[in-house]
Formats: sequence, structure tokens, C-alpha cells
Amino acid sequence: MARQIAVLTENGFLFQKIYLILRERGYSVVRESYGADILLVDTDTHEPPDSALPTITISRSADADLHMPFGEEGLFAALDSKLSGGSPALRLGKKCAYLRDTEIRLTEVEFSLLSELTAHSGYVSREELLDKVWGGDADGGVLNVYIHYLREKLELFGEKIIISSRKQGYKVDEKYLSSGVKRDA
Repeated sequence: MARQIAVLTENGFLFQKIYLILRERGYSVVRESYGADILLVDTDTHEPPDSALPTITISRSADADLHMPFGEEGLFAALDSKLSGGSPALRLGKKCAYLRDTEIRLTEVEFSLLSELTAHSGYVSREELLDKVWGGDADGGVLNVYIHYLREKLELFGEKIIISSRKQGYKVDEKYLSSGVKRDA
């Protein structure tokens, strides 16, 4: 039997987009949560209900599980994460990262930068990153370029993983660190 997914939104275009994507993969899509296996909630138009069901929040804001606009890959990555019991989203291997078990190859500098970001639960200042990754022998422009490279590689699924703040620096979004970033031996 097909998994039943409830999509709670007032946005007809969003419902239709999700419906068409999921229907092709054999999911059943409904507008009511009764009998559903998982909830997709547009938090721009609905409050997430108190429910024991796995829930994926969708919004234009950065604090959602799935950030609009999103593609098929982002939707299925979010579904896979919720349906698999929320296994760690981010894992570091040997000079690579795994995002929901998809291997992402990194250069030595990208790996060093991501390792430094994941070693902290909050923001890491630009100065600290420049010092730890480049030994202080680089300027802020180089950091900007490598943050851009990491975002291109990690944010393929439409998720905002690296958060920036002008005053505080950079961090990896907490939801990727909540169960702890796993490091392979």
C-alpha cells in the first residue's frame, strides 16, 4: 500500500507541485491528516498541528525543514530523513561529507572549513575560521569563496545548511547538528 502524505497548505500551487511530484513516485497525497503516514505543513499558512506523526515544515523562512523554493531532490531528502527516523543529516568521512547518505567530495580546504564549522554548536567568527583553516595567511575574500563552494556542494537539496551573520560569522544549522555530526573513522 502506498504511503499517504497529508499536505496542509492554502497555497494551491504548492499543493499541486507536491501532489504531482509525489504521485509519480507512488505516494498518495491528501489534504487532511487523518490516516496519513506523514505531514507536510506549509508554516506560512498553517500552524503545525500537535501530532505524533512525522512532520516536515515548509516555508520561505530559514527555520523550516524544507525551504521554498525547493526541487524534487529536496522534497525526497526531507521525506527520506523523516521516514528513516531522522538519521543524522550530516556526517563527515575521510575528506568527504555525507548528507543523508549521499557522498559529497570535498577539497582539503573545504573539508577543513566544514570540520571547523561542525566542531562548534554556534557561530564561528570569520577571524577564527581564517586562523584555523588558513593559519591567518588569507583574507576574508578567500573565506567567502570557500563558503560559497561548500554551499554549492551541500545545499543541492534546497536546504539551507550554512547560516551566516555579518556580526557573528558562520555556523551549520542546528538541525544538522542536533544528533551530533557523526565522524567516520
